[in-house]
Amino acid sequence: MLKRLLLTALLALCLAPTLLAQEAKVELSAANFPDAEFRSYLKGRCASAVSTANGKTYIDRTAVNEINLNFSDGTVNSVKVNYTKIKSLEGIKLFVNLHTLTLPAISKTSTYALGDIDVSGMPNLSKITNGTAKYTVNASGTKNAAPNPATKFKISLKKLVADDCPKLAEVYLMSYKTLEEVSFEGATGDALKNLFVTNTGLRRLDISNLPNLVNEGSWLNFSDSQFADAIGETPLQAMTHYSTFAVDNCSELTEFIIGSHQTKFLSVNYCDKLTTLDISGLGELVRFYGTFHTTTATTSYGGHSSSDKYTCNHVYNMRSQGQLASITFGQDYPLMRYFTCKGGVLTNAGIAGIEVFAPGLQHLDLSYNKLTAFDVSPFRMVTYLDLGYNRIHHLDLPPNKSITSLGISDNCLTRMDQFKPGGKLVYSQLARINPFQYIRVGDAWRYRVLDDPADAQYIETADDPGNQKYYWAIHGGHMGNPENDELKYGMAVTGVIDPEHVAANDKLRPGLRLLLTKPLGTGILATGVKARWDDYEESEALLQRWCGRLNRIPGEAIAHFRIPAATDITGFGLGGHLLEMAQASGVCVSLRTEALPLLPHALEYARMGLIPAGSHLNRTHCAPAVDVAPSVDEAVESIVFDAQTSGGIVLAVPNAEMATVRDWLEARGELAVEIGEVLEARPDGKYLQLR
Repeated sequence: MLKRLLLTALLALCLAPTLLAQEAKVELSAANFPDAEFRSYLKGRCASAVSTANGKTYIDRTAVNEINLNFSDGTVNSVKVNYTKIKSLEGIKLFVNLHTLTLPAISKTSTYALGDIDVSGMPNLSKITNGTAKYTVNASGTKNAAPNPATKFKISLKKLVADDCPKLAEVYLMSYKTLEEVSFEGATGDALKNLFVTNTGLRRLDISNLPNLVNEGSWLNFSDSQFADAIGETPLQAMTHYSTFAVDNCSELTEFIIGSHQTKFLSVNYCDKLTTLDISGLGELVRFYGTFHTTTATTSYGGHSSSDKYTCNHVYNMRSQGQLASITFGQDYPLMRYFTCKGGVLTNAGIAGIEVFAPGLQHLDLSYNKLTAFDVSPFRMVTYLDLGYNRIHHLDLPPNKSITSLGISDNCLTRMDQFKPGGKLVYSQLARINPFQYIRVGDAWRYRVLDDPADAQYIETADDPGNQKYYWAIHGGHMGNPENDELKYGMAVTGVIDPEHVAANDKLRPGLRLLLTKPLGTGILATGVKARWDDYEESEALLQRWCGRLNRIPGEAIAHFRIPAATDITGFGLGGHLLEMAQASGVCVSLRTEALPLLPHALEYARMGLIPAGSHLNRTHCAPAVDVAPSVDEAVESIVFDAQTSGGIVLAVPNAEMATVRDWLEARGELAVEIGEVLEARPDGKYLQLR
């Protein structure tokens, strides 16, 4: 019996700590909750969980589900309590069922004493928020921006530790400018879906352990059309499916660790102290925003008075306040469409590997950096390109002429070879292709000799010190004079003609065969595009492709094979230009109409009557000197006289050399179609026959 009693007593002693640990009620005392104001808050705001016994106050730690500090004051036992005086939330971990912690909202114009917070290991905590400080989207799809810190709002919070919180799914701490550090280690990574920390004072941020971030309800400034183009869904649809992340306005952030993520949209705007960025793990990235602050100044060119005719007030010394020097890219970005990183200190080495974006990238902005060169050729899908305010010496645009908006002002450009703007190019800042001879002169539109190198705003010396001797510059690029409304143009001798390598339009002779290097129908397609006829988008693309293709290679063929006669096809149409050649040469030109290369839709549009007035006039004017066979389709006849924009070249080639010339052109990617031949003059006065 004694042994049984001893055993029972021993067992009771062993179980005592466990029973105590499982006790629901804990004393609401300084030992458990050191901050007196926090104890007052719990008495007032959690009154249903508070009880007294034996002269002590207790709180049921299982009954407290939410702590909301979004109150400036409250009343406890008829005594007014100011919750803004709470300095510490120590003891909060005792509330095992707490699921929401609401911190002071930044919309309050109060001063909060709340310091560092540690909520590690809380098993049911799912949300930490500072009230309304998050992006929301209203019913119309418009972003409601997160609030900025109120003028009088102050808080002492610098650090939030939320490690090993297995259910933590949402953290909203936007606009806490004092917040320097957050930690989400342990089991949190699997649950955390929403993390909003923009406009904070964070110095380091590591989200590499948070693979499930989505940031539902975020909005990163994209339109429905942009979103649909990239992913096939509108922003409102995609917000619930695709991961986004923004650390905008974290002006103290120096280290941002991302890791491997499914993030589709990443924004690091105005993180001016960020030095390096690694996005190699973001293979599903669609859009990246990285814009840093820049400074500008305005000065009078050369320090002259406003009455000086050479004076031009202009922006100069565009300098970045950002520190981003390098970006680490991955291997494959099949969805990448939009990349902006402006206002850093990126050099050519700092963006090494950026060509991995080339397959689908449409928008590229690297302005306000320190690039000295940039190879545009891989980026054949880019429509928007801004390389302004760098130190680029030479730039060739891609041959496909996809670019419709171009910014290249304030660089060190001395030339732009083979500039091929697209048909819809917006000439953004082209007037400031200005620093010839490596002198950066800003916005000036005139030229003058610089008496003092100090007058130049920027002289490139790092790559070629010898160019320091050039202290003169030509400014401008304007087609007009800002002092009046009259259009101006200039001409210059750019070369010397070798008479032994000239093809003339009066050198046709019988026996020569005719090659054409571009298809016909640009005038008709342009009419269809203006009428927004069926398939007009395809027609517009065809126009841009063919009208933008230069005739350099056919010109080289003239010299290489010493072709005696040639003409370019422009506003007079194929028929009009060939008739001109035949009359000047005293011969007859015979065209095989079935062999003529036609642009897609040209014949269809012509049969529907979509023929420009100028083409009708061409046909009418030439009709007396043209013999048209009855078998020729009337629509084809119209195409023969269709006014062409940037048409091809007709080469008159000896029969024995036809195959050689055609193969030579085709090997260089040119169209080369034999369309007819040169015959003896006809006695009836017909110089052109269509067969």
